[in-house]
Amino acid sequence: MGLNSVYLSVAVFGKTKKEAEKFLIQLTNNMRFGDIESVVQAPRTEVILKNGSRYIALTANDCSRGYRFEKAYVQKGIDKELLNFIIRPYFSGEENIEYFD
Repeated sequence: MGLNSVYLSVAVFGKTKKEAEKFLIQLTNNMRFGDIESVVQAPRTEVILKNGSRYIALTANDCSRGYRFEKAYVQKGIDKELLNFIIRPYFSGEENIEYFD
């Protein structure tokens, strides 16, 4: 089973992989240490919580198509076409998108 068929709780989309990873690390720094089950940094940065929630850092590009998630953090300035055709189709509710710098 490929990662694209995995359901994720939260996806972080950045203009670059490094920017997405940086924001994901900021998110995890705000979590309690005891909530984190594991952190995987290769080939993608992913954080798995003890409650089963999964957070992943992705570059906002065509290769990110197909992920399923409940919430997305999207870096400001990402192309609207990518937002509309790659990110939005895979979850419901605009209220589930938060933007970051």
